[in-house]
Amino acid sequence: MRIWLLLVVALVGCDVYPYTVAGSSYRYRTGEPDWTALQSRLTAPRAAHAAIAVGGNAFLVIGGDTSGTGVLSTNQPLELSLDIERCVADEPVCIVVGQLARGGEQPDVARAPDGSIVIADDLGLQIFDPATGQTDAIDAAPSRLIESAAGVVALGLPGVQNPTYGVIRSRATGFQTIAAPPATARIESAAALDHDHIVIVSKIGSASLDVATGTWSAVPAVPTAGYEEHAVQVGDGAVLVVVDGEASAYLLSAASGQWRPIPVPSTRGYVHHAIAVAGGAVVITEYVNDQGDGATTTFRLSDQTWIAGPGAPPWERLNATTVLDDGQVISVGGSDDDFIGARSS
Repeated sequence: MRIWLLLVVALVGCDVYPYTVAGSSYRYRTGEPDWTALQSRLTAPRAAHAAIAVGGNAFLVIGGDTSGTGVLSTNQPLELSLDIERCVADEPVCIVVGQLARGGEQPDVARAPDGSIVIADDLGLQIFDPATGQTDAIDAAPSRLIESAAGVVALGLPGVQNPTYGVIRSRATGFQTIAAPPATARIESAAALDHDHIVIVSKIGSASLDVATGTWSAVPAVPTAGYEEHAVQVGDGAVLVVVDGEASAYLLSAASGQWRPIPVPSTRGYVHHAIAVAGGAVVITEYVNDQGDGATTTFRLSDQTWIAGPGAPPWERLNATTVLDDGQVISVGGSDDDFIGARSS
Protein backbone atom coordinates (compact mmCIF):
# COMPACT_ATOMS: atom_id res chain seq x y z
CA MET A 1 0.00 0.00 0.00
CA ARG A 2 2.78 2.44 0.90
CA ILE A 3 4.64 1.69 -2.38
CA TRP A 4 1.44 2.32 -4.32
CA LEU A 5 0.89 5.63 -2.55
CA LEU A 6 4.45 6.74 -3.19
CA LEU A 7 4.09 5.97 -6.89
CA VAL A 8 0.81 7.87 -7.16
CA VAL A 9 2.20 10.96 -5.44
CA ALA A 10 5.37 10.84 -7.53
CA LEU A 11 3.26 10.86 -10.69
CA VAL A 12 1.61 14.12 -9.68
CA GLY A 13 4.98 15.74 -8.95
CA CYS A 14 4.88 15.85 -5.16
CA ASP A 15 7.52 14.68 -2.65
CA VAL A 16 6.34 12.50 0.23
CA TYR A 17 7.75 11.71 3.68
CA PRO A 18 6.54 8.66 5.64
CA TYR A 19 6.58 9.28 9.39
CA THR A 20 5.08 8.24 12.72
CA VAL A 21 4.13 10.61 15.54
CA ALA A 22 4.39 9.47 19.19
CA GLY A 23 2.41 10.25 22.34
CA SER A 24 4.87 8.87 24.89
CA SER A 25 7.06 10.73 27.41
CA TYR A 26 10.53 10.09 28.85
CA ARG A 27 12.65 11.47 31.68
CA TYR A 28 16.40 11.88 32.26
CA ARG A 29 18.73 13.09 35.01
CA THR A 30 22.46 13.66 34.50
CA GLY A 31 24.37 10.56 35.54
CA GLU A 32 21.55 8.11 34.81
CA PRO A 33 22.29 5.35 32.28
CA ASP A 34 19.38 6.06 29.97
CA TRP A 35 16.12 7.88 29.34
CA THR A 36 13.25 6.08 31.08
CA ALA A 37 9.60 5.99 30.06
CA LEU A 38 7.03 7.93 32.07
CA GLN A 39 3.53 6.71 32.79
CA SER A 40 2.20 9.99 31.34
CA ARG A 41 0.77 9.59 27.88
CA LEU A 42 -0.78 12.30 25.71
CA THR A 43 -4.43 12.08 24.69
CA ALA A 44 -3.18 12.10 21.08
CA PRO A 45 0.28 11.71 19.50
CA ARG A 46 2.06 15.01 18.81
CA ALA A 47 5.11 16.32 17.01
CA ALA A 48 6.45 19.83 16.34
CA HIS A 49 4.69 21.00 19.52
CA ALA A 50 5.81 22.80 22.70
CA ALA A 51 6.12 21.81 26.37
CA ILE A 52 6.68 23.85 29.52
CA ALA A 53 6.94 22.98 33.23
CA VAL A 54 4.35 24.65 35.47
CA GLY A 55 5.51 23.63 38.95
CA GLY A 56 6.18 20.39 40.79
CA ASN A 57 6.04 17.42 38.43
CA ALA A 58 3.47 19.06 36.12
CA PHE A 59 4.00 20.29 32.57
CA LEU A 60 1.85 21.58 29.73
CA VAL A 61 1.96 20.27 26.16
CA ILE A 62 0.77 22.75 23.55
CA GLY A 63 -0.30 22.53 19.90
CA GLY A 64 1.61 20.58 17.28
CA ASP A 65 0.88 18.03 14.55
CA THR A 66 -1.34 15.07 15.47
CA SER A 67 -1.27 13.15 12.19
CA GLY A 68 -0.29 9.86 13.88
CA THR A 69 1.09 7.44 11.28
CA GLY A 70 1.00 8.55 7.71
CA VAL A 71 2.68 10.13 4.74
CA LEU A 72 3.06 13.89 4.59
CA SER A 73 3.33 15.47 1.15
CA THR A 74 4.80 18.84 0.32
CA ASN A 75 1.37 20.24 -0.50
CA GLN A 76 -0.54 18.66 2.40
CA PRO A 77 -1.26 20.77 5.49
CA LEU A 78 -0.41 19.47 8.94
CA GLU A 79 -3.20 18.19 11.19
CA LEU A 80 -2.69 20.82 13.89
CA SER A 81 -3.99 20.45 17.43
CA LEU A 82 -5.55 23.32 19.38
CA ASP A 83 -5.35 21.40 22.65
CA ILE A 84 -3.36 22.42 25.71
CA GLU A 85 -2.79 19.31 27.84
CA ARG A 86 -1.58 19.11 31.44
CA CYS A 87 0.57 16.12 32.34
CA VAL A 88 2.06 15.02 35.68
CA ALA A 89 5.22 12.95 35.49
CA ASP A 90 4.00 10.16 37.80
CA GLU A 91 0.38 10.03 36.64
CA PRO A 92 -0.74 7.97 33.62
CA VAL A 93 -3.27 10.27 31.96
CA CYS A 94 -2.74 13.78 30.57
CA ILE A 95 -5.86 15.96 30.48
CA VAL A 96 -6.93 18.79 28.20
CA VAL A 97 -7.08 22.03 30.22
CA GLY A 98 -7.47 24.65 27.48
CA GLN A 99 -7.55 25.47 23.81
CA LEU A 100 -5.40 27.71 21.65
CA ALA A 101 -7.16 30.75 20.23
CA ARG A 102 -5.72 29.76 16.84
CA GLY A 103 -3.45 26.97 15.69
CA GLY A 104 -0.14 27.59 13.91
CA GLU A 105 2.91 25.49 13.16
CA GLN A 106 5.85 24.74 15.49
CA PRO A 107 4.83 26.71 18.59
CA ASP A 108 7.37 28.26 20.96
CA VAL A 109 6.48 28.79 24.62
CA ALA A 110 7.67 30.75 27.69
CA ARG A 111 6.37 31.56 31.17
CA ALA A 112 5.68 35.17 32.22
CA PRO A 113 6.44 36.37 35.76
CA ASP A 114 2.73 36.15 36.71
CA GLY A 115 2.56 32.47 35.67
CA SER A 116 0.81 33.09 32.34
CA ILE A 117 2.04 31.03 29.39
CA VAL A 118 3.06 32.96 26.27
CA ILE A 119 2.80 31.01 23.01
CA ALA A 120 4.29 31.99 19.64
CA ASP A 121 3.84 30.28 16.28
CA ASP A 122 3.83 31.20 12.61
CA LEU A 123 0.52 33.07 13.04
CA GLY A 124 1.52 35.34 15.93
CA LEU A 125 1.30 35.38 19.74
CA GLN A 126 -1.19 34.12 22.34
CA ILE A 127 -1.28 34.10 26.14
CA PHE A 128 -2.81 31.28 28.22
CA ASP A 129 -3.96 31.59 31.84
CA PRO A 130 -3.52 28.20 33.58
CA ALA A 131 -5.84 29.28 36.39
CA THR A 132 -8.86 29.93 34.16
CA GLY A 133 -8.01 27.93 31.02
CA GLN A 134 -8.56 31.04 28.90
CA THR A 135 -6.37 31.86 25.90
CA ASP A 136 -6.22 35.29 24.24
CA ALA A 137 -4.62 36.26 20.94
CA ILE A 138 -2.04 39.08 21.06
CA ASP A 139 -1.69 41.60 18.24
CA ALA A 140 1.96 40.93 17.37
CA ALA A 141 3.94 39.35 14.54
CA PRO A 142 5.35 35.81 14.76
CA SER A 143 8.25 35.88 17.22
CA ARG A 144 10.94 33.95 19.03
CA LEU A 145 10.32 33.90 22.79
CA ILE A 146 13.02 34.32 25.43
CA GLU A 147 12.03 33.76 29.06
CA SER A 148 13.66 35.94 31.70
CA ALA A 149 12.81 36.73 35.32
CA ALA A 150 11.88 40.26 34.25
CA GLY A 151 9.47 39.16 31.50
CA VAL A 152 9.05 37.20 28.30
CA VAL A 153 10.81 38.93 25.40
CA ALA A 154 9.26 38.48 21.95
CA LEU A 155 11.76 38.97 19.13
CA GLY A 156 10.37 39.41 15.61
CA LEU A 157 11.54 36.59 13.35
CA PRO A 158 13.99 37.33 10.50
CA GLY A 159 12.19 37.53 7.18
CA VAL A 160 8.82 38.43 8.72
CA GLN A 161 7.26 41.54 7.22
CA ASN A 162 6.95 44.33 9.81
CA PRO A 163 8.47 42.38 12.73
CA THR A 164 7.47 43.43 16.24
CA TYR A 165 9.57 43.41 19.43
CA GLY A 166 8.13 43.52 22.92
CA VAL A 167 8.01 42.31 26.52
CA ILE A 168 5.13 40.45 28.19
CA ARG A 169 5.26 40.65 31.98
CA SER A 170 1.72 39.50 32.72
CA ARG A 171 -1.60 38.75 31.07
CA ALA A 172 -2.92 42.03 32.43
CA THR A 173 -0.16 44.24 30.96
CA GLY A 174 -0.03 42.34 27.67
CA PHE A 175 2.47 43.11 24.91
CA GLN A 176 4.62 46.17 25.58
CA THR A 177 6.58 47.31 22.53
CA ILE A 178 10.36 47.81 22.73
CA ALA A 179 12.91 49.04 20.21
CA ALA A 180 14.32 46.71 17.57
CA PRO A 181 17.83 45.31 18.13
CA PRO A 182 20.79 47.21 16.64
CA ALA A 183 21.17 46.81 12.89
CA THR A 184 24.62 45.30 13.47
CA ALA A 185 23.12 42.34 15.37
CA ARG A 186 21.39 39.29 13.97
CA ILE A 187 19.02 36.97 15.84
CA GLU A 188 20.33 33.47 15.16
CA SER A 189 19.80 32.37 18.75
CA ALA A 190 19.02 34.02 22.08
CA ALA A 191 18.91 33.30 25.81
CA ALA A 192 18.50 34.99 29.18
CA LEU A 193 21.83 36.23 30.56
CA ASP A 194 20.80 37.17 34.10
CA HIS A 195 17.70 38.39 35.96
CA ASP A 196 17.41 41.60 33.95
CA HIS A 197 19.06 40.88 30.58
CA ILE A 198 18.78 38.65 27.55
CA VAL A 199 21.34 38.31 24.78
CA ILE A 200 20.85 37.68 21.06
CA VAL A 201 23.80 35.93 19.44
CA SER A 202 25.23 35.29 15.99
CA LYS A 203 28.55 35.12 14.21
CA ILE A 204 27.61 38.44 12.52
CA GLY A 205 26.87 40.50 15.62
CA SER A 206 25.32 40.10 19.06
CA ALA A 207 23.50 42.40 21.49
CA SER A 208 22.19 42.49 25.07
CA LEU A 209 18.76 43.79 26.10
CA ASP A 210 17.94 45.32 29.48
CA VAL A 211 14.42 43.91 29.79
CA ALA A 212 13.28 46.51 32.34
CA THR A 213 14.25 49.55 30.26
CA GLY A 214 14.10 48.12 26.73
CA THR A 215 17.65 49.34 26.06
CA TRP A 216 20.01 47.43 23.77
CA SER A 217 23.81 47.27 24.15
CA ALA A 218 26.40 45.85 21.76
CA VAL A 219 28.01 42.48 22.49
CA PRO A 220 30.86 40.93 20.44
CA ALA A 221 29.86 38.44 17.76
CA VAL A 222 30.27 34.76 18.60
CA PRO A 223 33.77 33.84 17.29
CA THR A 224 32.66 30.87 15.20
CA ALA A 225 32.32 29.90 11.57
CA GLY A 226 29.99 27.01 12.44
CA TYR A 227 26.66 26.19 10.89
CA GLU A 228 24.13 27.16 13.57
CA GLU A 229 24.39 28.51 17.11
CA HIS A 230 22.28 27.34 20.05
CA ALA A 231 22.32 29.67 23.07
CA VAL A 232 21.20 28.69 26.57
CA GLN A 233 21.53 30.32 29.99
CA VAL A 234 23.88 28.42 32.29
CA GLY A 235 23.69 29.73 35.84
CA ASP A 236 22.97 33.38 36.60
CA GLY A 237 25.17 35.66 34.50
CA ALA A 238 26.42 33.31 31.79
CA VAL A 239 25.29 32.06 28.38
CA LEU A 240 26.63 28.94 26.68
CA VAL A 241 26.56 28.74 22.88
CA VAL A 242 26.89 25.29 21.29
CA VAL A 243 27.61 25.26 17.56
CA ASP A 244 26.52 22.52 15.17
CA GLY A 245 29.44 20.60 13.69
CA GLU A 246 32.14 22.37 15.69
CA ALA A 247 34.58 21.13 18.36
CA SER A 248 34.19 24.20 20.57
CA ALA A 249 31.45 25.85 22.57
CA TYR A 250 31.51 29.48 23.69
CA LEU A 251 30.77 31.03 27.06
CA LEU A 252 29.66 34.63 27.57
CA SER A 253 30.00 36.12 31.05
CA ALA A 254 27.89 39.10 32.06
CA ALA A 255 30.82 40.33 34.12
CA SER A 256 33.34 40.39 31.26
CA GLY A 257 31.03 40.86 28.28
CA GLN A 258 33.39 38.67 26.25
CA TRP A 259 33.15 35.23 24.66
CA ARG A 260 35.53 32.50 25.74
CA PRO A 261 35.97 29.21 23.82
CA ILE A 262 35.20 26.04 25.79
CA PRO A 263 36.70 22.81 24.36
CA VAL A 264 34.27 19.93 23.93
CA PRO A 265 35.16 16.22 23.94
CA SER A 266 34.36 15.76 20.25
CA THR A 267 32.92 17.64 17.30
CA ARG A 268 29.28 18.45 17.94
CA GLY A 269 26.52 16.95 15.85
CA TYR A 270 23.29 18.81 15.16
CA VAL A 271 21.72 20.06 18.37
CA HIS A 272 18.03 19.35 18.94
CA HIS A 273 17.69 20.82 22.42
CA ALA A 274 19.87 22.65 24.93
CA ILE A 275 18.07 22.64 28.28
CA ALA A 276 19.18 24.61 31.34
CA VAL A 277 18.91 22.63 34.57
CA ALA A 278 19.53 23.55 38.21
CA GLY A 279 23.05 24.03 39.54
CA GLY A 280 24.50 25.81 36.51
CA ALA A 281 24.30 22.94 34.03
CA VAL A 282 22.95 22.35 30.54
CA VAL A 283 21.65 19.07 29.10
CA ILE A 284 22.13 18.83 25.33
CA THR A 285 20.46 16.32 23.01
CA GLU A 286 21.74 16.04 19.47
CA TYR A 287 21.67 14.17 16.19
CA VAL A 288 25.13 12.72 15.59
CA ASN A 289 25.24 11.05 12.16
CA ASP A 290 23.26 10.01 9.10
CA GLN A 291 22.47 6.65 10.68
CA GLY A 292 20.15 8.41 13.12
CA ASP A 293 22.36 8.01 16.18
CA GLY A 294 21.84 10.58 18.93
CA ALA A 295 23.58 11.62 22.13
CA THR A 296 22.75 13.26 25.46
CA THR A 297 25.53 15.30 27.09
CA THR A 298 25.66 17.57 30.14
CA PHE A 299 27.86 20.68 30.53
CA ARG A 300 28.59 21.67 34.14
CA LEU A 301 29.62 25.31 34.57
CA SER A 302 31.31 24.98 37.99
CA ASP A 303 34.26 22.99 36.63
CA GLN A 304 33.46 23.35 32.90
CA THR A 305 33.15 19.59 32.54
CA TRP A 306 31.29 17.69 29.82
CA ILE A 307 29.53 14.58 31.14
CA ALA A 308 28.72 11.89 28.58
CA GLY A 309 25.28 10.37 28.82
CA PRO A 310 23.10 7.92 26.87
CA GLY A 311 21.75 8.29 23.37
CA ALA A 312 19.10 10.84 22.55
CA PRO A 313 15.58 10.19 23.85
CA PRO A 314 13.25 8.01 21.75
CA TRP A 315 11.27 9.94 19.14
CA GLU A 316 13.81 12.77 19.33
CA ARG A 317 12.79 14.31 16.01
CA LEU A 318 10.32 17.16 16.51
CA ASN A 319 9.86 16.30 20.20
CA ALA A 320 9.42 18.87 22.97
CA THR A 321 11.50 19.15 26.14
CA THR A 322 11.19 20.90 29.47
CA VAL A 323 12.75 20.57 32.94
CA LEU A 324 10.80 19.95 36.13
CA ASP A 325 11.43 21.56 39.52
CA ASP A 326 13.43 18.55 40.72
CA GLY A 327 15.81 18.71 37.73
CA GLN A 328 14.30 15.95 35.61
CA VAL A 329 14.48 16.69 31.88
CA ILE A 330 11.26 15.63 30.16
CA SER A 331 10.97 14.65 26.50
CA VAL A 332 7.41 14.36 25.25
CA GLY A 333 5.97 13.31 21.90
CA GLY A 334 8.00 13.53 18.70
CA SER A 335 8.44 11.71 15.42
CA ASP A 336 10.75 9.20 13.78
CA ASP A 337 11.52 11.69 11.00
CA ASP A 338 11.86 15.47 10.62
CA PHE A 339 9.00 15.69 8.14
CA ILE A 340 8.73 19.47 8.57
CA GLY A 341 12.40 19.98 7.64
CA ALA A 342 12.00 17.62 4.71
CA ARG A 343 8.89 19.45 3.51
CA SER A 344 10.62 22.83 3.83
CA SER A 345 13.64 21.70 1.83
